[in-house]
Amino acid sequence: MIVFKWTRSQTAKYNSALVSATGILGFAFLAFYIWTKIGRRLDNRIGLLAGFILCLMFHICTYPWKLYNNKISYREEISNAPSGNIASESVGCPRSFKWCGTTPAINVYFYNTLYVFLFGIAFPLINVHLAALFCAILGPRRQGTMQGVNILISSFSRAIGPLLIIQLFNGYGPKIVWLIEIAILTFVLLPFFLMYKRMVPLKTVQQMTAGDKLKYKHGYIYRF
Repeated sequence: MIVFKWTRSQTAKYNSALVSATGILGFAFLAFYIWTKIGRRLDNRIGLLAGFILCLMFHICTYPWKLYNNKISYREEISNAPSGNIASESVGCPRSFKWCGTTPAINVYFYNTLYVFLFGIAFPLINVHLAALFCAILGPRRQGTMQGVNILISSFSRAIGPLLIIQLFNGYGPKIVWLIEIAILTFVLLPFFLMYKRMVPLKTVQQMTAGDKLKYKHGYIYRF
């Protein structure tokens, strides 16, 4: 990993540990969620909003602000083999990446801690409350079709997103990538607040027969 001067083996090992820790925390959080029955008392919109805000907090806190004093180091050769073996590996930023010399390096412990605790809670919140809210809004309509469209779009973004992000990262560094993530989360939150009161379970029109009456805000409707 360029920013932290990790070798390929270290990148695989540490990223695996981060994902595992995030998964364990997410499992514990969901178990606590079920055991305390918070999910039944918490509005799906609030739970979803909390997940989005936690993701936004991660990107804001781990953005390479100028207040971080360390700089990303350019590549250097290190030995990754036992003594007597000439095998070596380059770690750090490639010389061709001009942005390395001007981009602050975030503290590895700070980054990893936020990654585990913020994503470990944010992702379970989003997964649980987004699915529940979407189902409630759809109501008795075509759940299978609409859920399929939702999964199709999310799968497409996961397939295309990394290809675009890696090109931006190589050319401009983590700053532009983080700004895009922050912009996307902000773009999601704006319509979320605008449509907050409309994101409620679908209420179907009651079928009335002769002699029935239905109360509404202006009085009653009678069926003759």
